[in-house]
Amino acid sequence: MPTSTFAAVLLLVQPTPLPDVQVETLGDQAYRLTVTVEGETNPGNAQAALQPTAVRLCGSESWVFGRYSFTSNEAVESSGDAAGVDSVTLVQNVTCGMREAAPASSATTAPPLSETDLERLTPIIDGLTERYFSAVEEARHADSLAMTSEEMTGGASLAEWTRTREQHRAEAGAPISRQLARLTWYANPDGVPPGYYAAVDYVASWERRDECGYLIWFSPDGVIPFTLTRQEQTWLDHGLDDQTRAAMRQRFCAIL
Repeated sequence: MPTSTFAAVLLLVQPTPLPDVQVETLGDQAYRLTVTVEGETNPGNAQAALQPTAVRLCGSESWVFGRYSFTSNEAVESSGDAAGVDSVTLVQNVTCGMREAAPASSATTAPPLSETDLERLTPIIDGLTERYFSAVEEARHADSLAMTSEEMTGGASLAEWTRTREQHRAEAGAPISRQLARLTWYANPDGVPPGYYAAVDYVASWERRDECGYLIWFSPDGVIPFTLTRQEQTWLDHGLDDQTRAAMRQRFCAIL
């Protein structure tokens, strides 16, 4: 029996199913939500997929999003292979019964960095970076976690942090070498809390993968200890074809 025109229209207007959202209970009316959205790399757009779950969990109460972390994957076409799919995985805390705090009327900005400041702070960042990478490579997960901020980890527990690190190690194999490419300083950049930010570009070689990325260290004034507030990583499997590897190196790696 042929499909009627009316039925065909109904099929066309069916809403796109929402992606699955994983829910972890953190405490009384506090949850951690995880969602993977295909066709997106912007975590802000992925957050919209969490809102129906937040409404369901909190019911008639107000709610507010809190700490978050995300991983974006951009598809890279390789010769002879089908193109992958862009996606973003967002992990974000939500608390019921809270309202967002009003923004502060003013925030104290850090003074511009002087040459004297750079001479004092650069060795500190060099030392922190060496300690962090040594802890990662030696699988001292408690030590590496202790150097990070909640903004970076999304409030992950030591068990969660360890599980993620061990998964990376299983995929990459044993560490072989590491090289720091450059250190760049920023004072009070737009869109983030005021203070000093040190960006460290690096490359590393592992048994089955190469890695490039950067660390962001933050201190509000250069006196309060720096913490690791962000790490971006790009992994290049040793089996990648030359075209794909070159495209990824050009797009994501400072040196490699």
